[in-house]
Amino acid sequence: MFEYHGWVTVWEGSCEAEDDTVLREENCREIQLEIVKHKDNMSRVELFYQNGSPYVRFDGDRNHYKSWVLELFIRIGEIAKGSHGLLYIRDQENSDYDNEFQVWRMARGKVVKMKDSLLSPCDPIIETYEI
Repeated sequence: MFEYHGWVTVWEGSCEAEDDTVLREENCREIQLEIVKHKDNMSRVELFYQNGSPYVRFDGDRNHYKSWVLELFIRIGEIAKGSHGLLYIRDQENSDYDNEFQVWRMARGKVVKMKDSLLSPCDPIIETYEI
């Protein structure tokens, strides 16, 4: 199984400014085009606005790994260089990571892989339970 969940706050620069409205809309149009390229019935990736600010949400549970999920996350940071967010990926077909989540952190548009300490190792933290 391949499970992923994440979010991005879309910012144009390292600090939001009121005069970035035109650039924000251009960036959001480009991000929306990237999302449409990968849209399918088994994933939820959407650009939406809340309180006037743009966000991207990622959610999916698929049978096999799809590289476009991480590629899209990275691409959003390249488009809107001040963006920040997190993407959690669990790929049970990858023996190096089958019992843990990979965490990808975006800060100021740059994406780095981080070690997960909240949900990993999946067994026993989230999979083993007592009745």
